Order: sequence, then structure tokens, then C-alpha cells
Amino acid sequence: MKEKAESKEKIKGGIDKRKEKLARIGEDMEKTVSDKKVTSDTSKKLILGGTKEGAEKLKEAVRQASEATHQEFEKHNTELVNKCNECKKAEDDLRDRTNFSRKDAQDSKNAAHQIKETKNAKNLLTKAEGVATEDATHTTNERKRQESDRKTSENRRDQQKNQLNSNKLAW
Repeated sequence: MKEKAESKEKIKGGIDKRKEKLARIGEDMEKTVSDKKVTSDTSKKLILGGTKEGAEKLKEAVRQASEATHQEFEKHNTELVNKCNECKKAEDDLRDRTNFSRKDAQDSKNAAHQIKETKNAKNLLTKAEGVATEDATHTTNERKRQESDRKTSENRRDQQKNQLNSNKLAW
């Protein structure tokens, strides 16, 4: 049977990289929300006291700027959704790894109980059970960390979307 195991360092590195990417996307989204607020604030400050044609062109330019912030936010949102889907796949992989380790722990425990004579073999199988149990705990903790990072980013995005949508243009 082909070994399916990954190193703890590789698992941790993948989670850390995804967390950094989620944070960067969140920062970009925050900047876009700020840009939207600028367009909203600008629309409220405009006097529009020149010519009718100039006022209409000015309003249209501000509308387009506002729309551009929405398009930019959606671009970042798509990137975030893709990264969150990648996180979910990693969470599923870690869940599988936890289950594999739990099964290995149970198999080692069962084998240790079957040993009748060789005390050293029994002790080593009991030790193997402990190692597999520790591995299951580790992968569970890493999955929870990945899930927390993803959910935090999704919640942040939802708050940002609310902020984006609350910044209305006013003339």
C-alpha cells in the first residue's frame, strides 16, 4: 500500500500560506471598501452648481467610480471564495488524516491485546497506538486552525460587503 502521510511541516506550511493569502485578500477588500466610502463621501460633497451638462457628467463619473469599486470588490470576493474552497479541501484532507490515524491507533491497540508472550512487542504496539493517537490530535488541531482561518475570512468579507453596500451615493 502506498504511504499517504504528509509531514507535519508541510501541513503547517500549507495552512500558513493559505492564511497569509486570506489575510492579503481581506486587506485588499478593506481598501476597496475604503475606496467606495470615498466615492460616497464625494457624492455628498459635490455642489453641482455649474452647468447642467457638467453636473450630469460629474455625477456619471462618480457613479462609474462607485461601480468600479463594486467590480473590484467582486473580483477579490471571487478570489476569496476560491481560496476558501481550497481551505475546505485541506480541511477534508485533514479530517481524512485524523480518521486514518485513529484507525491506526485502534489497529495497534488491538494488535497489542493479541500479543500473548512477547512483552517488548506488546509495549511497542502500545507505543505505536500512542503515536497514532497523537497524530490524530495533531491533524484535528490543524484542521480546526484551518477552519477558523477560513471562517474568520468569510466573516470579515461579509462585514466588508455590508460596509460597501451601506456607502450610498447621494446628490
